[in-house]
Amino acid sequence: MRALFSGKNAYEHLRVLTQEIGPRHGGSENDARAAYYIRDYFRGLGLKTKLQQYPIYSFEHSEGSLRIPGGRSIPCVPIPITETTPAKGITKKVVFLEGNDAAYLDEGVKGSIVVMFNSFRGDLQRRFHSYKPAGLVSIQTRPNMSHIRAPGHSQTKRKAGSVPSVLLTLEDGLDLVKKLPEKLTIKVSAKNEKVTKGYNVIGDLKGSLQDEDIIAICAHYDSVWAGPGAFDNGAGAASVMELARVYKEKGNRRNLRFIAFGGEEMGIWGSKSYVKKLPDPAKEAVAKWFNERNPLDYEVFGPEKRYKLGNTDAEK
Repeated sequence: MRALFSGKNAYEHLRVLTQEIGPRHGGSENDARAAYYIRDYFRGLGLKTKLQQYPIYSFEHSEGSLRIPGGRSIPCVPIPITETTPAKGITKKVVFLEGNDAAYLDEGVKGSIVVMFNSFRGDLQRRFHSYKPAGLVSIQTRPNMSHIRAPGHSQTKRKAGSVPSVLLTLEDGLDLVKKLPEKLTIKVSAKNEKVTKGYNVIGDLKGSLQDEDIIAICAHYDSVWAGPGAFDNGAGAASVMELARVYKEKGNRRNLRFIAFGGEEMGIWGSKSYVKKLPDPAKEAVAKWFNERNPLDYEVFGPEKRYKLGNTDAEK
């Protein structure tokens, strides 16, 4: 029997999202491009479409460089939402730390450009900043260990501060460590975060049964700022788009709602906004499910603030 779901079609959507559009962190220009691409596809199928807007904390891509004074440049990616250097950059002595636990951290980092694998986290990050280093070169061994002030969960209040920071691949980082120079020049121009618009893309397909139940088929389409997000979760969004085509062609008994959520990587902004806008009975059921399965370090659905998203600047 011929399969109705076309892997070729889904792959083409994935190619557009990850290659033609590319990295699409919440609130960015590419994020909006992806949202409109999905909306136009839903609309072309004949679904009842909607772009649901919500406020989101976001940032612009940074510019920067890393070089050995009087020598070669080192390939790097500047980290957004870190401090900006003077236009000519800063040149400081280099301190290399072999690890990111407490044993490697002391006042010796003060005023220096720190080269290390990954970065400090939590209380150690706060302690790291209290010593006032001049900059950070983070050699990445895992993509989710970026030294970032807050892009992962940018709605949380920043307590640690930041320093001019760049990312190196493991290959380039090992090359740097093998021939570690006495000094490095780091230059970063990081545009600060802002409150901007994010989008959920919704496509409704009415069923043949006359009831009010809706089955949601959903995935998030945004990515982290430093990668195209093919696995997480461009493939999921592409599959939702192809399923919309399948059900539009074959028909459906239940009411179906195809949703491409935005802002997931920034702190599930899109899905939280979607739940806020649900009618109260549905909202209560989803809130109960969410709180039971997603204990976070900030209040999502608090008892005092009914279905409040938490105390975020974007809501003020």
